[in-house]
This record gives sequence, C-alpha cells and structure tokens, in this order.
Amino acid sequence: MPKHMVDLVKLLRAQKTSVAAEKMAEQVQTLREELKEKLERTNSKFKVAANKCRRVKLF
Repeated sequence: MPKHMVDLVKLLRAQKTSVAAEKMAEQVQTLREELKEKLERTNSKFKVAANKCRRVKLF
C-alpha cells in the first residue's frame, strides 16, 4: 500500500545493480516490518492497561 505519491511512480532501474545494495534494502524492509509489528503489539498492551481503569458509561 503506497504511503506517498512518489511510491506510485515507477522508477527507472540501472542495468547494473549492486547485490550488496539490494541485500541491504531487503534487510531494511524486513527490519521496518518487524518494528511495525512490535510497535503494534506494544500499543495494544498499553491500550489494554489503559482501558482497565476506565469506567463503563451506560446511557
């Protein structure tokens, strides 16, 4: 899912690409995904803890 308009533009690729650069880019992407998942889990724990002390409002 693109987050910016630039993500939708198909960039031209050079014919010679560095294997090390591609590997590093893959590592950065996987690290970003892992951090996102960890952040979501942590936020859900905080949400459960915060909602524990809230009163239930009935109308």
